[in-house]
Order: sequence, then structure tokens, then C-alpha cells
Amino acid sequence: MRTVRTHIIVAAILLAALALTPGPASARTWYVKPDSTGDVPTSSVAVDSVAAQGDTVLLADGVFEGAGNREVDCLDKALTIVSESGNPEACIIDGGGWSFVPKTAFYFRESPYGAGRLEGVTITGFCQGILCDTASCPVIANCVFLDNVCLGAEIGPDGAGARCLESSCPTFTGCTFIENSAGFGGGIHCLNAVLTVNNSSFVDNGGDVGGGIAGGGTLVAMDCLFEGNRTGGAPMGMRLGGALSWAGSAALTGCIFRDNLCYMGQGGAVHYDGGDESDYLDLTRCVFEGNCSGEEGTAVAAISYWREEN
Repeated sequence: MRTVRTHIIVAAILLAALALTPGPASARTWYVKPDSTGDVPTSSVAVDSVAAQGDTVLLADGVFEGAGNREVDCLDKALTIVSESGNPEACIIDGGGWSFVPKTAFYFRESPYGAGRLEGVTITGFCQGILCDTASCPVIANCVFLDNVCLGAEIGPDGAGARCLESSCPTFTGCTFIENSAGFGGGIHCLNAVLTVNNSSFVDNGGDVGGGIAGGGTLVAMDCLFEGNRTGGAPMGMRLGGALSWAGSAALTGCIFRDNLCYMGQGGAVHYDGGDESDYLDLTRCVFEGNCSGEEGTAVAAISYWREEN
């Protein structure tokens, strides 16, 4: 009887201790305003010093510029950064103009806690507006990438709108890329990454390789519009894929390629490079209209460097 009573007392003490132990803090929202009168003065303060896993950084409408509102490093935090109105035209992250060096709005890193999310903002005036570090997998939704430019494109940085490093796996949904320019990938450049793009538009972007998207790895694009993109602006160098240049595997479904140009190069709309026997290019229900190239492949130029050996 004494043993049973002792066990009951010990159990009661443990339950009481658990009840007094604070559990994980509930996620909260940090309100940031362009005039620094929100919960915290800048986006960087919200992300670096305050926000914890699962928190939301809520951006008021207006123009965010200057130190503290760019080069925002999300570290390994699974945060949601979203505009208050959900309207990217009303919430603008302004990098201040063209640059010879990378100038980033948001920097996403690998996180064991889940994917970060950015939604409902316009990113303009940067070079590599979003940088997805190795093994990072952010979700970018309903964002506009406008007039981001890497000067000296033929020798300078790539991916004026977004750059995705090795083994990253970003997803872009409902995004628009307009008038971005870089050496490789005016809109997006990927380095051996897994890129998913859905319901997004690439309009009037430019570069030497892949005016809209350039890179390698695995690409999945669904219901996207590529219109008026171009390659071949530099007097020297490669000119490939007016809208898209990809090496590796690519599955494109329901995409429209219209009026894209590869000046004095290959692939008016798409240039594909399959370097391995397992690589593939899959075009399903895609439409090609009015594309033009200076050399091979008015619509598509596909190259494969592997061959079957007997």
C-alpha cells in the first residue's frame, strides 16, 4: 500500500511540474511600417532579433527602402513575410537602382523547421533580389519582380530577379517578372537546383542566356507565360534561349511562349541542353507563337551530349 501511495505522490508532483513548465510560445505577428512606427523599426530587426519559428512579419503598404529594409537574412527561421494588403503593387521593396554587384532584398537559408514564405510584395531596383542559399526551399507567392538589373551583365552576376544556389528547391507561384536583366537568367537563374514555377509570367526580361529563366538541374513549370523576352544584347558571348535556357531535366505544361527573341543565337523561345542519359525535356500542351532566333530553333533548340553505346 505504501508503494502505491508513493507512486501516486510522485506522479502528482511530476504533473504539477509539467503544468508549471512553459510550453512553446505561440506564433505572433510583427507589424512593420515604412516609416519605422510599427512593432519594430525595420524588416531586418523583425527577422534577425525578434521573430521566432513560425512567426509572421506583416509589411504595411508603402515603399520600404534603405538600410534595414534590404539584405534581410531569414537565417534558418521558417517565417512568413507578407504584405498587409496582399497587393504587391502597394507594398514595394526598393533596392535603390542598378548595381554592378549583387544587392539582395531577402536571403533564404536552409531550415530544418520548414519552408519560409514571401508573399504579396514587389521587389525592384536590386541585382539578385531574392537569393536562395544552398538547400533552401522557400515559397514565393504573388510577388512582382520589376526592373531588377545586374550591370555589366556579360561578365557580372546572374539572376537579376532571383538566384537559386545548388540543391535549393524554391517554388514560385503566381509571380510576375517584368523587365529584369542579367547575364544568365534575367528573371531567375538556378545553379543545379530544383525549380518549380506555377501560374507565373515572364515579360520583357533580358540576358545573354535565358532572358526569363536560365540554369540547370530540374525545372517544373505549369501554366506560365513567357512573352517578349530576349537574349543576345552583349556584343560577345553566348546567346541561348530567348525565354528559357535549361540544362538537365525540364517538364513544361500548359506554358505559352510568345514573341521571344534570341538574337544571333539558338532557341528563339527555349534552349535545352541534355547532358546526361537520364535528362529529359517534356513539353505538354505548350503554345509557341511568333518566336525568333538568329540561328537554330525558331521555337526550340534541343541539344543532347550523351549517346547510347553498343
